Parts: sequence; C-alpha cells; structure tokens
Amino acid sequence: MESKGLKVELTKASRDGGYDLIAIQDTGLTLNRYLVECKRNRQDRPVGVNVVRSLGYVLDRNIATKAMIFTTSYFSTDAIKERELIKYRMDLKDGQDILKWIKEYVILK
Repeated sequence: MESKGLKVELTKASRDGGYDLIAIQDTGLTLNRYLVECKRNRQDRPVGVNVVRSLGYVLDRNIATKAMIFTTSYFSTDAIKERELIKYRMDLKDGQDILKWIKEYVILK
C-alpha cells in the first residue's frame, strides 16, 4: 500500500478496535482514511459474513472513508452478498488479489 502512495499505520496486536491497519491517502483533492482487516485463513477456510458485518460496524463507528478485508483464502457467498449492501464503502480482496499485488510490487522494485 505504501508503494501505491498511502501512509500505513499498524494497529496494536490486541484490542485493535476491529481492524489491523489504517491507510491514509491524500489525493490532493481529498483525504481518505481506510480501515483494513487482515485474515490469514487456510486456503480451504473462507472468511464468513460475520467478519464483513463486524467491519461494517467498525467503519461507521470510526468515520472512515472505506474499509477493506484482505485474506489469504477467499470469501463465503454470504460474505460477498453482505458486502454488496455497502459495495461503495467496503472492498474484499482474496488470496488471488494479494498474489497479484505481490507480483506488481516486485516489478516496481
């Protein structure tokens, strides 16, 4: 995220408020604050709907621009459906997305 121009701050390891990272983006036109939750699941274990609902609540409580959930696995059908209700305020990125970012990052370096 830093290589894309965002300022990134890790939260505390425990009692982190429901998210793992805060990323700030200053576009020159707007200042955006993103809350990021990271889930390191086995590849056969999807991120469920409760994670999406919880982060949606945290997003509103913290008055952030957008929330993102990154996972090493994938998202359940119910999680994807729930995210559709707030699709302009939350992004879901799975293991394939993360691999793509890593490849782009290596090329940029």
